[in-house]
Amino acid sequence: MKLRIKGNSVRLRLSQSEVELVALGAEVKEYVHFAENQFGYALRQEAIDSIEARYENNSMLIVLPYVQGKKWAKSDEVGISARVGELQILIEKDFQCLVSRGEEDKDAFPNPLAK
Repeated sequence: MKLRIKGNSVRLRLSQSEVELVALGAEVKEYVHFAENQFGYALRQEAIDSIEARYENNSMLIVLPYVQGKKWAKSDEVGISARVGELQILIEKDFQCLVSRGEEDKDAFPNPLAK
């Protein structure tokens, strides 16, 4: 899962296998290590009515409602967007680059613009 932060905007891009985990209801989590500390970021589903963003134990957690997460994971829909307070959230399926980047693109979705 890739994380991009710009101001009050957060974008998560998930590979094919990570989207499959979401479809199964599993949590997808990554860590960034800073010397003796770490920052985590995760996406999971819960029995909630709308997307939530939480910050707990040095981790950012984006939570999807079960129905919305499963529907997105099993569809051709590219992304889900939401605003939680002042935070803009975008969750997307990660597509292969038009110019291959090798291993980084290995588990990405086929790019619909590729010939």
